[in-house]
Amino acid sequence: MADLYLQPAEHPIAIGERVNRIMIKCQKTGKLVYTGFAMDAQTFEMLPIEDQDPIKCPACGQIHRWKKRDAILERESSAPPG
Repeated sequence: MADLYLQPAEHPIAIGERVNRIMIKCQKTGKLVYTGFAMDAQTFEMLPIEDQDPIKCPACGQIHRWKKRDAILERESSAPPG
């Protein structure tokens, strides 16, 4: 079950607040994939995020379960176009 602190990235974000997409590594391809969530780095580090809802991986098509320890925050310069 998703942590109550995580919100899908579509939610409005305060003006000037820097957020990063939360990414995990595909267990099959090794590619970084977007989890559908984003937040600022300080909040990410402070929150006791546990098991999250599984995601369907766009890289391999399988379902991946993930935890905070599996995730990284995408840096702005590495964001794919679009």
